[in-house]
Amino acid sequence: AQEGKEDAYVRIYISGWGEADAVGLALEESVQDDKDLVDEFAGLKIVYDKHIKPHLAGKIIDYHTGVQEGFSITPEGGGNSCGDCSC
Repeated sequence: AQEGKEDAYVRIYISGWGEADAVGLALEESVQDDKDLVDEFAGLKIVYDKHIKPHLAGKIIDYHTGVQEGFSITPEGGGNSCGDCSC
């Protein structure tokens, strides 16, 4: 959760639609029950719009520490295709 915030989420979003989809991450403090889905992995609450769920299939979300600290979203099996993100 965000520092000092028990109900913080990590939002996954897609900016742009089509061949140049860009998947990103942002901190979010609230959820819109009518359009968002929430999953929890190892205590981390992930929120995303119901419409992007098919676009997340086959993606791996990981957190890295060290020099390149932050989240990454990559296709299952690795690779550098459209939709990769390091945030």
